[in-house]
Amino acid sequence: MELIVSWKDRLWGRSAKLEDVDTTWYSENLSIYKWPASNGLVAKPQGQDRYGVTAYIPRRDELGVCKRDRIYKVVGTASSNFEMIIVVEGVGCVAPDSVAVIRDIGYFLSYDGVYQYGPSGVASISREKVHAWFATDTYFNRGAFDTAVGRWNSLYDLYELLL
Repeated sequence: MELIVSWKDRLWGRSAKLEDVDTTWYSENLSIYKWPASNGLVAKPQGQDRYGVTAYIPRRDELGVCKRDRIYKVVGTASSNFEMIIVVEGVGCVAPDSVAVIRDIGYFLSYDGVYQYGPSGVASISREKVHAWFATDTYFNRGAFDTAVGRWNSLYDLYELLL
């Protein structure tokens, strides 16, 4: 497993197997060592690219499941009724380590800037002032975006993105 997060008393993650990158697997409730074969949710379309699920955004009441071009959220309360629904299309996370959740708002790097995912949905926080930084190769090597790291700076109480 890779890209593992904890949410709602379970572990959630993506398999490292290339044929299984679109499936999010989850453990049994309060059992980090039990991963039944039936506990999987597929982020469609399946087989669209070699990346599949690229990151998780574990907010208080929602688990964001990101692909490079869309974001889903897991809804439900138990294995019997978990499902994924689309939050937004055309925006996704390109760097799993860029995700940081600060006061129940998830921040992440997409292909064209930094976004936040909160109670009101997904919105760009970089488009207004620094869109050109992310939309051209003049400022950053966009080919290295998948290695970006995001974190909370507790001293200044802000999201930092390390490119």
